Amino acid sequence: MARRRVFKTQVACPAVDPGMRGAFVGQTVAVQNSPEGQVLVVVEGKVIGHLDTVVGTQVASAIKRGQSFTGIVQRAYQTEPSAHAVTWIEVKVEYLLDRGQLAIEASRPSAPEAPEDKPEPRSFFTKIAGVTFRNPDGSSRQRIIRECRVGEALLLTREPDNPVDKFAVAVRRINGQQLGYLGQQITREGHSSGLAWNMDRGDRYLCRISSITGGGPGRSHGVNIEIREARPGEAWAGRRASDAGVQTDAAPISIQLLILLAIVALAILVVVMSHR
Repeated sequence: MARRRVFKTQVACPAVDPGMRGAFVGQTVAVQNSPEGQVLVVVEGKVIGHLDTVVGTQVASAIKRGQSFTGIVQRAYQTEPSAHAVTWIEVKVEYLLDRGQLAIEASRPSAPEAPEDKPEPRSFFTKIAGVTFRNPDGSSRQRIIRECRVGEALLLTREPDNPVDKFAVAVRRINGQQLGYLGQQITREGHSSGLAWNMDRGDRYLCRISSITGGGPGRSHGVNIEIREARPGEAWAGRRASDAGVQTDAAPISIQLLILLAIVALAILVVVMSHR
């Protein structure tokens, strides 16, 4: 009886526009042999890369034996902050293994590491889940999304008391309006490889909107986001680190300053009026 097996691998995608890599997260991946002997990685009929030699040789032989493989993009990222850096995707591949057949042995990640003397925080792209639902206060997430802008900083907030998912991570605007949640492929149900576990142990993350999709007649809006690790010592504003998982931008500080100035001005006005 065939058993379901899974392996994960990283694929370099030099043809993928870095600004669009977030759109690949969650996409179904097909693999197929090429006349040149490579195993091509295909998304929506377009070749975006190929498997490395170690994994590709095994998969190519399995395809020739009649095995089929299906995959899904779990992560899209760059190992360097440069706009010209190659995009990499992490793919989870499933297949059926018959008795007597050898399982695919995935190689270690082949993506280049950032220089040790100047480590750069890791980042990846994903999309917000649950954007078509309403918030507990009745507000429409779709209406809130229509007010958002690309590049806007967001808050990631752990919800350990969430009755549906105790590993939930809510995604909110700086003003507290909720857009949805991170998908379970990111939180990973509390596994040490997921964001929920890392946030619970004190790791901090920055988040911003990379693109807003959809819209138009009969179409819902979607939100793609970039999440990256916070550098040590980066300033935080707007919320306590224990309550939020991202750094806010300068806007909350500016608002607080304006409120303080207004209070001071009002106090001065009261003093002046009392002496007339």
